[in-house]
Amino acid sequence: MAHRIWLTLVAVLAAWCLTPARPAKAGSVVLHIGQPGHTVRVYDATKAYWSHHPATPEQQVYWQSRLAARPASGRPAATGTTGADGNLALTLPTDRFGLQAVYQFTVTGGIQTTVGLMPRDTSSLEVWPKALLPGPPTSNTPPPKAPGPPTTPPGGLRLPQTGESVLVGLTLIGGVVLLAVAVAQWRRHRADEAA
Repeated sequence: MAHRIWLTLVAVLAAWCLTPARPAKAGSVVLHIGQPGHTVRVYDATKAYWSHHPATPEQQVYWQSRLAARPASGRPAATGTTGADGNLALTLPTDRFGLQAVYQFTVTGGIQTTVGLMPRDTSSLEVWPKALLPGPPTSNTPPPKAPGPPTTPPGGLRLPQTGESVLVGLTLIGGVVLLAVAVAQWRRHRADEAA
């Protein structure tokens, strides 16, 4: 009897190992950089993106921008260099871990990092990253002014600043009023119970 169980287990294991894997659905991605010679690294961001459960389009855009702002981590899922036309075509899986695939595209040479969801309905994704603004301001550009102390308007009255206690007496008066209301409610409740 044990011999038959072992043979059945070996047969099932052999069938499972010899069955060809279901090919992953792949889609094409075209990055339109516009300049030749830029290196593009593609990182899988599927788990990081879907861990936040974005449901609405606004939430999806928000988490895409948050992922694009953080540095890429791990090994790239794909790497390539833009051709003479300034474009790069890649083939990437559309599903990762049973979820709609999400990729982070990083480009050398001052080009914006982009995050994109692989579409399930169509087989291609077109990405147009933006060129970043030039580097720091030149020496003839004045630096932004640092905020100074608040100025008092001509009438002498101003709004309190965060963390500033303008009149301590008002806080004490508020505490006394709150205590008086609490005592009045307690007495009313006690009178209602006695009646």
